[in-house]
Amino acid sequence: PIDLRLDISGALPLRIRNISENGLCCIGTPTSPVMDIEFTLPGMKIPIESRAEVVRYNDAKSSSDVGLRFVCLDGPYREFLRDYIAQQGGNM
Repeated sequence: PIDLRLDISGALPLRIRNISENGLCCIGTPTSPVMDIEFTLPGMKIPIESRAEVVRYNDAKSSSDVGLRFVCLDGPYREFLRDYIAQQGGNM
């Protein structure tokens, strides 16, 4: 598990719980079905930018859980994510 901030254009940030090459699981409340997102992984100087769509939302009293799928993630970003996840032992 990781603890990173996910910035959403015009909204409060979410907290990233885990990440894959295809998307993210976050804590927080989505603002729309499709969002422009930005986050920076450790060791990366520039943020990863993408559009993401909500594929799951669980609005629990203790914490809200949202699953996001990358809609438009450039190849170099996807490659960096793949390498980062592999370095972490695939436990993201």
